[in-house]
Amino acid sequence: MTLGLLLGDINGDGLVDNEDLNETRLDRGQTTDSTNFREDINTNGRIDAVDFAIVKGQLGTMLPP
Repeated sequence: MTLGLLLGDINGDGLVDNEDLNETRLDRGQTTDSTNFREDINTNGRIDAVDFAIVKGQLGTMLPP
């Protein structure tokens, strides 16, 4: 069994793309809960501009097949 971890892949599809970026953008300003915790990249309890910037910086990265 292989485990992969990809920074910024908030929906878990193995690719950081516009879906991840848009979801983070929509939830900016929210506190972290059981529905959006994957968007809180810096784990400070809020989805903020730093989280958005990290996801944006990872656009196009993916896990190997």
